[in-house]
Amino acid sequence: MSINKDILTATELDSLSKKIVGFSKAEWCEVDIESAHSAHLRYAANMVTTSGSVVNTSVNITCANGKKSGSVSTNDLSDDGLSRAVKRAEEIASLAPENEELMPPLADKPKYLRSAQFDESSADTGYAASERAKVADKAIKEAKAREFVAAGFLETTVSRFAMRNSKGLFVNDQKTRTTFSTTMRNEDGSSSGWNKRASQAIARLDSDRAINRAAEKCAAWASPKEMDPGIYKTILEPSAAADLIQHFIWSLGAREAEEGRSAFSRPNGGTALGEQIVSEKVHLYSDPIDLFGWKPTIFIDS
Repeated sequence: MSINKDILTATELDSLSKKIVGFSKAEWCEVDIESAHSAHLRYAANMVTTSGSVVNTSVNITCANGKKSGSVSTNDLSDDGLSRAVKRAEEIASLAPENEELMPPLADKPKYLRSAQFDESSADTGYAASERAKVADKAIKEAKAREFVAAGFLETTVSRFAMRNSKGLFVNDQKTRTTFSTTMRNEDGSSSGWNKRASQAIARLDSDRAINRAAEKCAAWASPKEMDPGIYKTILEPSAAADLIQHFIWSLGAREAEEGRSAFSRPNGGTALGEQIVSEKVHLYSDPIDLFGWKPTIFIDS
């Protein structure tokens, strides 16, 4: 098995983060590093159109003195590039206004559970490329058999990341994720069907069901009917619900709500904290060590 060697190893992340923190003369410094390899395959008009990959390591540096902080991001990993980035973060901190909400970095070193998002097979670039090609081949063959036109996109990302601060805390982890979306259209373009799948393991993508579901919807919607404007009950598929929830979670910030800039703001600086906003049958939670990672999981009671 040929595992990615083009992204930084855990040992390299450890060494690099130590070096960056060592450049800082600030009261405290914090470094976040993500090293990732993303590879994709795109098909359209029943043929593969593009295939490529991107490798990048990005570093975010925050330096602080008292209640003033500055942050800089860079992917220049040379000693000169990193030292200049740290110096720039310190310069920004010296010019920034004081932030009374700025919290000091963690000094304790708790034991963090490993994420369940890493799949070793998906990190094998050759295997993942072969699997993406097989999925595209299945989709194109299914479209041709039904006299449809298929388009789709597959992407596999392997990433390792680490966080270190000048108080001695260091944590690191790794993850893999493959996403697949496909569209089936009839020849005159009057009907189409779409579906999407995502998994930390490419072998668990369930691409066959996605392909068949897209084709079934295209066939079922071949004779659309006009509907008057109004309110209609709608059943969302899992992929549609997941996309909505991803947007939803970025709207849950307390600051925005308290400052009147959110749908959860209430008159006179109040917020929706404590209010029931969905049915009691809906349970929404996030578990960092779940297979879905930071993304929330929804359970709906029957």
